Amino acid sequence: MRIDVHHHSLTDRYREALADHGYDNVGGVPAPAWTTDRALAQMDRAEVAVAITSVTAPGVHFGNDAEARSLARHCNEDS
Repeated sequence: MRIDVHHHSLTDRYREALADHGYDNVGGVPAPAWTTDRALAQMDRAEVAVAITSVTAPGVHFGNDAEARSLARHCNEDS
């Protein structure tokens, strides 16, 4: 059994927030389309049983504390 402790989730809302703040990539690469189904399929192919999700660069804080808290909660709950 494999555990992925560095699994990024890119929900539509997070991708929209990135675009709203001028980011067209994450960690230097274009933000891929992400869905739970695709993530699970990828995990199955790699024989990963559990994934611990994290937000990718550049994170959730773009200068507005309240917006960052809301986006962080979304990323924690919806991925």
